[in-house]
Amino acid sequence: MRTVPSWRLLFGLGLVLAAFLLRAPWLGREIWALDEGSTFTMAEQVRHGEVIYRDAADNRSPLVPYLKAAVYAVAGDWNARAVHLVLALALGAGAVGLWRIARRLGDETTGIAGAVAFTMLCLVLPGKEDGLGAHTEWFVILFSILGYALFARALDQPTFRSGLPAGLAFGLATLCKQPGVLDLGVTFVLVGLLAGSAPARRGALLRFAAGELAGWAATVVVTVLYFALHGALWDLAYYAWTFNTKIYVPEVPLANRIWDVRIPFLLAALQTPVALAAGLAGGGLLLHRIWAGLRRRPVEAPVLPWLILGWAAAGLVSTTLGGRAAVHYSIQVIPGLSLACGWTVARLFDRVRAPRETRPWLRGGAGALIAAMAALAVLDAGRREGQLDGRDTFLKDLGADVQQFTAPSDRILVWGYFPEIYFFSHRLPSTRFIYTNYLTGMIAWTNLDPLIDTHYAITPHAWEDFWADYRRHPPAVIIDTTTSRGYLKYPLFAQPELWQAVTRDFARVMDFNGMRVYRRLAPPGSAPLPAGVPPGAAIKLSGAETRHGEPLPVVNVETPAGTDEVVLYRGDQPYRRLLHPAALPCRVEFFVERQDLWHGSTEFRAAVHDAGGWHLSASADLASHLQPPPKVAAGPAIQFG
Repeated sequence: MRTVPSWRLLFGLGLVLAAFLLRAPWLGREIWALDEGSTFTMAEQVRHGEVIYRDAADNRSPLVPYLKAAVYAVAGDWNARAVHLVLALALGAGAVGLWRIARRLGDETTGIAGAVAFTMLCLVLPGKEDGLGAHTEWFVILFSILGYALFARALDQPTFRSGLPAGLAFGLATLCKQPGVLDLGVTFVLVGLLAGSAPARRGALLRFAAGELAGWAATVVVTVLYFALHGALWDLAYYAWTFNTKIYVPEVPLANRIWDVRIPFLLAALQTPVALAAGLAGGGLLLHRIWAGLRRRPVEAPVLPWLILGWAAAGLVSTTLGGRAAVHYSIQVIPGLSLACGWTVARLFDRVRAPRETRPWLRGGAGALIAAMAALAVLDAGRREGQLDGRDTFLKDLGADVQQFTAPSDRILVWGYFPEIYFFSHRLPSTRFIYTNYLTGMIAWTNLDPLIDTHYAITPHAWEDFWADYRRHPPAVIIDTTTSRGYLKYPLFAQPELWQAVTRDFARVMDFNGMRVYRRLAPPGSAPLPAGVPPGAAIKLSGAETRHGEPLPVVNVETPAGTDEVVLYRGDQPYRRLLHPAALPCRVEFFVERQDLWHGSTEFRAAVHDAGGWHLSASADLASHLQPPPKVAAGPAIQFG
């Protein structure tokens, strides 16, 4: 058995340790990005036996939530910190993989320098939050690194069997996010080049490519069978394919999508110009090496230069597919860019190691440039510390309050584009729509213009699915995120059936940074107002009308801390009843059906329970709300489109 030199073992362990240490100061923060809210919540749904697409609507490939669910299975439910820890260690292993790819293809110096560059760029290039979030693109590049490593290992003796695991790895990358298939395509190009330049190996290489294709196809077939057996084949086809190809991607014009190819270059120029310079230089040197091979007879196809350029090109193409100029799309450029930087450093080291009599000034200059590149890279990484906030956003506090209002088995509903609320609340979604864009037709960050009618983008049967899920898992709490993240044009009160359910079955119990929290009412019972309840001087009760949507009568009740139950009486009969966590302030807005005021008493009182027993408020008369508000004369109609 071949032994591994000790320096290689120590270097590999150092890469893993460095990846961990670079992220360790911020492992206490649970979420860095909106997309993590989606995948972390879906992972918890998987842990509870639910199926992506059927029970959690999302248009990404399905694997990442299942991977995060596997981490939860070991580390505990909702454990995002464990996911970030595993990702940090996995990125260290990815750096080792890059090193091994280049070493296997005959250029260990490029691999060593590329692995170091990868470790730094993973933190620095995507910027502040995106460098630390557990984005799907990280999982794509990790499986692609595995695929390329298996590809490089098999080139000495390519067979159908050795192509299978490489294709399987690229299949897993594709199942993390659709652009992962581009890396498989790069290996097909490489096989074609090798087959053309080495006719004697053509048959073996083609059999290897067939094995790759079979391995990749196996992942697709298994995925289709899984979702078919779970009754989610239509959901898989729609969300993972139809929605993306017919709605999500075409929403951004092709020219705009292509122009997004500039984003990785802008990021590199802003975050780490030394890597941009080294990467561009490496690109030029790689092209020169490839051109030299093409001019020779017989033609040479050096694998590593072609692989580096192909990998970088696949990453650049992937940044143009989403069309949202999202920073995290550029993550897929990092492996190719890292190896290009490594190629530059390796060529400089070649000059450094040249005989002293060969251009001594070049030898010294190359050494100085290498030292400068290393120093600048360390400084680029170090300045991150002063720019990052290791604390979670206000949504964590909102989630803690929602936990007070609910039991662990309760489900909640978030109206809007805030899947993080489910995560911070540690409560599963009431419906499959962890964000409600599929119900409104809002396409992330694109069709936000108030004059755009977005009905064309509403998922077929979405509202039918919503209500089926809602009745199966009635929410204990509804959070209205109001105007945030594009929902100014989709107010909750403009959803007739859902708003009717809110005003009938819920009370407004909290406003949090502009978001409204509604708690489900308890059955009011039928016992009349008891006699002899002492008055509560600190209980404030008033009648008003809602200030959003069509005005509705409401009764506002405010009590001191410690309240655990409020019963609103109309006349002497119970009308609304709310159980309230004693640890939270009690400011409740009870909705009143206007037609209820037309029959019987218009006088309301509140009985409030706390540790000292029951107390009764003064009365409030809603007689002034008997008549509906006057209608405003209609103006000219707005024609959409």
